Amino acid sequence: MARGRPAKGPGLVEELEGSEEAKTRMRVILETLAGEKSVQGACEELGLGKSMFHEIRSQVLQVGLKDLEAKPRGRPRQELTEDQREIERLKAQVEELKMSLHVSHVREELALVMPELLVEADEKKNARRNARSAVAG
Repeated sequence: MARGRPAKGPGLVEELEGSEEAKTRMRVILETLAGEKSVQGACEELGLGKSMFHEIRSQVLQVGLKDLEAKPRGRPRQELTEDQREIERLKAQVEELKMSLHVSHVREELALVMPELLVEADEKKNARRNARSAVAG
């Protein structure tokens, strides 16, 4: 004895979005596939010839099969536009400038709190400059 809800079969079509005509065609096609209706009966209900019915049924099945093909998982990779690349470059530049500004503020605070470090740094810089000048000259 089967448990659970009874199968709705072709009746599931009524829950889908679409015109009544399209729903009727889909329901009739599914009924022929389920063996609930003959192709002749389907043709009479839809007012179609056998060849047209077979063509429509093949199209429906082909579209359904195509939609069931395996696809790569996840979101497709999006290529950045030229504008988006420029925005990313500018964001990186802003971050570099923020860091540079922060370093400058720290140096300024050090110079105010410990001016002797600034004098020593200037003396070392001058000594290196003089050494280079002596080698070059």
